[in-house]
Amino acid sequence: MPERSLSLTSKKQTPGGEDSTDEVCPNFDEFAKLFLAGKCECGSWFEHTLEWYAASLVDDDILFIKYEDLYYDPKKHIGMVAKFSNTGNDPETILKTTENSSMGKVKANSAQSGVYAGNVRSGGSGKWRKMFSEELSALFDRVYQDRMLGSGLEFDFGEGVIM
Repeated sequence: MPERSLSLTSKKQTPGGEDSTDEVCPNFDEFAKLFLAGKCECGSWFEHTLEWYAASLVDDDILFIKYEDLYYDPKKHIGMVAKFSNTGNDPETILKTTENSSMGKVKANSAQSGVYAGNVRSGGSGKWRKMFSEELSALFDRVYQDRMLGSGLEFDFGEGVIM
């Protein structure tokens, strides 16, 4: 999941608890700057992502899949997970898993599956555009390009933007 989308997700999941309406940082631009600096709950997205990506290049026991790839082609990537884990690697199981992984199914089954419904919002990709000003988007671009330079890792930000 590119850092822009994750910053939105992190902001929504950072309040004082699952039933709390208190926000740790109510101003999104301020939160985004803290996120970019790696000063949020889970530390630096860049360090975390680049460490796992680098490890996946040298360790066959690590499968690196990007959220957007899974979102846009779930059957293919669920198949990759099944093959990697040597579980359910047959067309029927992959199809059933793909169907049951849709946001509609996850939302409908959240109560009986034990998934906290507050963590199941809308799914999708590229919704960060609604929250980011041009200035904040430019800041993300600069930090992203600086931190990801030379890694060989690219993310699809939608609308033809791949960095």
